[in-house]
Amino acid sequence: MGKKVIVIGAGISGLTIASNLQAEGFDVEIYEKNNEAGGLCSGYVVNGYYIDACIHWLLGIKNDTSLNRMWRANGALNDDTDIYIPKTLGTFHYKGVDVSFYSDLDKTKEEWIKISPKDEKEINKFFRSIRFMETVLDFSEKDNVSFMENLGMVTKVLKSSPYLISRGLISREKYAKKFKSDAIAFAIKNVQNGYNNLLFFMYEYANFSMDNLGVPIGGAYHMVKRMTDNFISLGGKIHLNYDVKSIITEDDKALGITTRSEEHTSELQ
Repeated sequence: MGKKVIVIGAGISGLTIASNLQAEGFDVEIYEKNNEAGGLCSGYVVNGYYIDACIHWLLGIKNDTSLNRMWRANGALNDDTDIYIPKTLGTFHYKGVDVSFYSDLDKTKEEWIKISPKDEKEINKFFRSIRFMETVLDFSEKDNVSFMENLGMVTKVLKSSPYLISRGLISREKYAKKFKSDAIAFAIKNVQNGYNNLLFFMYEYANFSMDNLGVPIGGAYHMVKRMTDNFISLGGKIHLNYDVKSIITEDDKALGITTRSEEHTSELQ
């Protein structure tokens, strides 16, 4: 086995880098302060019901994408992982009107225009932006892109930038005010938690329409178990209930860690 590496924390990032290093021939040990791996990516059973504390949607479920390759490399996904892909990101009911975000963008646009013909112009702009986001995402996965292809994408970005700047960079709540339909405005404001901007939602919706967003069956608990099993199968070790207090350094190099009562060193210089 190669040089020893210590990873602090068995969250998704820790498990991922640890698996990558272990696969590259390093001798990796993870020290985690909690009694289970996963960090914020966790789930709990309460009165017989499983409650997921993290995964609502997982980005990167589409094969042959860079993120999917990462999930497969760290064990989060494999050929046996069942993934549920709903028909919509959500359907919102407002005073007898249903507003849905289907994976089929044309279907969604047609329904929105029927709901509010007066908003047709803004609706068309919104869905053109989602299509543009699809193009960007698809382009980002290409290898050996030619100069002319890059130039073409830059041109498309410049043409779309006025709308993306004026619309995409504002909050969903502020953008919703541009619609005359209270039902559509309500759906846009509530389709995501938090106060992230419209551009972030466009990115999510484009991934959903490209079948790159889904819900792995078993949720966070089973996903973390797959990652943990993968790391251990590669020869890695995980130490739970080890609260790291400090990092041992010498000449600006990290040599190891100290926990509550022990010292652990790494041979990686």
